[in-house]
Amino acid sequence: MDIEIYSEPLSLDTVRVLIQNELLQKVKDLSLFRLNIKTWQKDWDSNEDRTLKILDLKMFEDNKTFEVVIQYGQDNKKIIGEVVKQQQIPVLANALPQNREIKVSDIVFREIDEDKIKGDIILTKQELIGMKIKKNYVVKNNVPIKHYEVEKPLAIHKGQQVRIYFVDPSFEISTIGWAKSDGAVGDNIAFEVAHKKNIQATVLNSSRANIYNG
Repeated sequence: MDIEIYSEPLSLDTVRVLIQNELLQKVKDLSLFRLNIKTWQKDWDSNEDRTLKILDLKMFEDNKTFEVVIQYGQDNKKIIGEVVKQQQIPVLANALPQNREIKVSDIVFREIDEDKIKGDIILTKQELIGMKIKKNYVVKNNVPIKHYEVEKPLAIHKGQQVRIYFVDPSFEISTIGWAKSDGAVGDNIAFEVAHKKNIQATVLNSSRANIYNG
């Protein structure tokens, strides 16, 4: 094993880096993680420059808990801890007003423990771009964003007149309709057309909806 750092003071931060580097070499499929050191004693800290090395590192069967023996000068110390796997998620760099669409430049990434990721947390920036914060919700910067906290901006409002296109690979026809409900881009909503007939169409923008054939 013999990973060495020469003439180093002893501190939790130094040992943490040493263990992280060794784990990256020893454990497969380990990339983004933090260490939870459970047995470090404050009186181990020292400002003396001594040779610091890992003598032994052992992973337990859960592939999470580890035991490390380090040598600091002439002293050996046993450390027990656990690997906490993490994942990067998109968050807001700054808090935004509710009526503004989220842009790429508004998004940064932060690490979060995998065991804290719940099903309602947004995991990709693609799920955020073009969305806006829902009314009555406040999303702070640098915190996980939930799916129910954001929504697509409305492109069409109930009662709005829209041109509806029937789109076929070989031809295209259109008619005028009135939205029966609010709708965002990509939503499939009902429209009232001539003779009070209702049809379903997909909102394309603020003035157009499409019916696709095949």
